[in-house]
Amino acid sequence: MHEPWDFEAAESEAESHSYCVICGTFGSTKLASHVRVYDAYPEGYAPTFVKTGVGINRDFRGVQPGVLYTEEQVAPGVRWRFKMDVLNIRVFPESAGERGRMLRQVIDMLVKGVVQVGARRTIGYGLVKLEGGGYEVYEVKDGALVKTQEGGIA
Repeated sequence: MHEPWDFEAAESEAESHSYCVICGTFGSTKLASHVRVYDAYPEGYAPTFVKTGVGINRDFRGVQPGVLYTEEQVAPGVRWRFKMDVLNIRVFPESAGERGRMLRQVIDMLVKGVVQVGARRTIGYGLVKLEGGGYEVYEVKDGALVKTQEGGIA
């Protein structure tokens, strides 16, 4: 693996057709991602509220005069629909290869509720937990895309 903005490493991987686990899974400037994450939408009503905050002067460790702001936020506890496609990497029912095992660990972390998404994570926002998830596996058989397996994610 290499640093995300190491463009020379990405170029070298592309020339050799040998990608690190992260680039080979999530893509790089030279390779498309095998993972698609779609927009999440709330299931039902999603109450919002407005929170007022103050800017902090990091040098003096206090309030910065004249820097007052507001943020609109979604109330905690709202349930969201989530969809993700994984293309050409076996994750379920049993993961295969290094990429499949890594993605399975990410999904397991979502199930445990230890993943934060979006902005303001450093102050505790965006904690998500995957509940009631499921998977479908499709394969090409006789020239057609056919669902071969499905199940729940525990």
